[in-house]
Amino acid sequence: MLLVASDVSYVSDGNGNTTAVLVPIHVWRAMKQELVSDDDSENHGDAQKYSKTFYEFAGDHTLVSLHCPAYCEVEVSEEGVAISYLPLNVHGCGANEQEAIADIAQELEYIYRHSLQQDDEHLTEYAKKIKYGTLLLVKEIVHGES
Repeated sequence: MLLVASDVSYVSDGNGNTTAVLVPIHVWRAMKQELVSDDDSENHGDAQKYSKTFYEFAGDHTLVSLHCPAYCEVEVSEEGVAISYLPLNVHGCGANEQEAIADIAQELEYIYRHSLQQDDEHLTEYAKKIKYGTLLLVKEIVHGES
């Protein structure tokens, strides 16, 4: 049986080897459906919600570059800032926006590294969506001094 794929993404490991990743059509379609509200800015009590586009996420010593923009929901309240990338159900939080961005960078790095190690036959459909969505979103992860 020939698998139908809608997109090919290339992933490099730490040794410089490149592997083509075929993304199943149903996973690709699910990732293309963005959850965007009609109102980009809302106030709920003390919390303020708005949408923000990210082209990369920078952590303390990590930079996560993206293949395409990530449309995220940002919520600012007395407790701090929360940033959510809903298609992958990834969230970052912190006392301020920079800490929340660093937290979401750390989450994406973990999911990306973990996804490369998993075979599809051991994953649920939800886990496959997260795996391929992360592989399509993350272009590269660079470590260094901040």
